[in-house]
Amino acid sequence: MNSSENRNYLRLFLWLLLAANLAEVIYCLFGSGQILTDDIEHLHASFLVFSGYIPYRDFFEHHHPLLWYILAPIIGILPHNTLLALYVGRLISLSISLVSGGFVYLIGRRFLGGKTTALFCLNLYFWGAVMSASSLYNIKPDIWMRCCFWGGVYYLFCYFRYCRFRDLQISTLLFCGAFLFLQSCILHFVPLSFAVAYFLFKHPQRVKDFLLASIAPLALLLLAYALLHNAHAWERYFELNWLYNSLLTKYMHAYLQSYRIAFFADLLLLALASVYFLYRQKKFNIYNVSLLLLLIFEVLQRLFFVSASFHYYAMMVISAALIVAPVVYKLWLTNLPFRWCFGGLCLFHLLINPFIEHSRLQIDADYDRAEYCLTLLCGVYTKPLVYYWTYPSLEAIDDIYFQYLKDYDINKLLDNSGIEHFKCQENLEEIFAQVTAAFDFNSAQQKILNRHHINPQKLRNYEEIAPNLYQRKAVYLTPLSSGSK
Repeated sequence: MNSSENRNYLRLFLWLLLAANLAEVIYCLFGSGQILTDDIEHLHASFLVFSGYIPYRDFFEHHHPLLWYILAPIIGILPHNTLLALYVGRLISLSISLVSGGFVYLIGRRFLGGKTTALFCLNLYFWGAVMSASSLYNIKPDIWMRCCFWGGVYYLFCYFRYCRFRDLQISTLLFCGAFLFLQSCILHFVPLSFAVAYFLFKHPQRVKDFLLASIAPLALLLLAYALLHNAHAWERYFELNWLYNSLLTKYMHAYLQSYRIAFFADLLLLALASVYFLYRQKKFNIYNVSLLLLLIFEVLQRLFFVSASFHYYAMMVISAALIVAPVVYKLWLTNLPFRWCFGGLCLFHLLINPFIEHSRLQIDADYDRAEYCLTLLCGVYTKPLVYYWTYPSLEAIDDIYFQYLKDYDINKLLDNSGIEHFKCQENLEEIFAQVTAAFDFNSAQQKILNRHHINPQKLRNYEEIAPNLYQRKAVYLTPLSSGSK
């Protein structure tokens, strides 16, 4: 078999493997019985925006708002059915993840080796991402941020190579979009700034391009500020997205869970071997060095920062995939034992990933039996009942620093016909122990504990469908009419 035929068979294998990975993701999307709190949170926020509510001013949120304004007209015009909204939202998210995959493919093809290398990039991306398939389709701003970010990286690399101002302008606009979806993306800009600084050191005459390219993104950010200020939401936006999140991160440090990085050990070991190979072959360039800086920064974040779920590792997986792919391709062509080992690893991941996140693959797709922790205490299509979703740790932080929350009676709220599900908090004392450890706080503990005490009489109207998860026996939702408050 000549080398041309060998490459053709390799590409066929990679396309089939890619199709199998994608089929597994779609299987997870429709076969999972789990609805995450984040799904309900962002669907609810989108519907509130559609109904005329202003984020931060009228309801609590601590994410950037662009996702809700994109989803608002879609969620608003759909029939008011939570399951329908859920699957429409997830299909949109999966589509955006596929666009992210497209940018990964383009980076691999244009800057790292060609078509086959790009296919390796995509398969390694799915290799890690399918570890938590929901990270590709959950209704989160993270998915949209990643798409904009990697699109920005692709066009930035185009500018590094061709010095076309158009590429730089698109790159800066995409980076601005990433920020408007999720504020935490500024952490990903830090390693890229070193690559930009190196490029400008080598090409000082290009500083003017970067100054000009920054005008449009700054104008968009000023427009966003003006809209928030005009809606009397700027002060709360700043407090909830920056001050509040910094406090929440302090509390969430108890959920570091950096042990999860062990699930990606094989990919990271391949990345380490690839870096050594590139060093020995003197193959470093501005593209793979930029990706290496991103990977190092991501690994450090996952080891020493909050990593409460697998989706936190998505950026690390993409960075590692782009570094590993060119070296894996070279070894595949020249080393038969490696070919068998790598092919076996790919098949192993394809088969084992569903079991790693087994709770996401309950084949009962009935959302009423989903194990979702609806501490939001509301339906997707209901008005905000309280400011902080009745979530104890959020209330505790508010009580210490902000005092936005008005007191409420949780038992009266349970009489509201819009509450379809709720989950009892059995571990309130444990939650407050973590809050107390983080903030040296106990003054309002008993007040909040009392606020969350549910009268057992109220449970007569509900049935327990999962441990501590209750569903109203006869659901009569009171929809929030569009535009009303």
